[in-house]
Amino acid sequence: MSAAPERDYPVLVAAPTGRPSVNAGDLVAEYVATCPKPVPANVQGHLGKVIKGLLDGGTNADDIRAGLRLYAAKPMSPSVLPSMVHEAINAQPAGTTRTGHSAARSPYQPFANPADARAYYEGDL
Repeated sequence: MSAAPERDYPVLVAAPTGRPSVNAGDLVAEYVATCPKPVPANVQGHLGKVIKGLLDGGTNADDIRAGLRLYAAKPMSPSVLPSMVHEAINAQPAGTTRTGHSAARSPYQPFANPADARAYYEGDL
């Protein structure tokens, strides 16, 4: 019996996550199972490629599932799935605005050449 060779480099071992890994095929199968009618094979294949790209890019499987729920509501080309995933995970609740902008702004006032420019710019000067 020979001894194990000496190693001058660290051995990398993946830490267990507690959850089985999900692949693109699993997510496509989950999506197809929710559809009331058969999904064409070429759509399934395209979805698989798009989902694999998202997974390889580090997108969480649950975020992809959220995007697939939006996709199921309005199925289009599978190439829009990344945008739907983005929408699902980054949509802001109603009433929120960008930093520095007030949600309680006065209603739109058409330009009427006001004497005070602040009235035209609604206080954003």
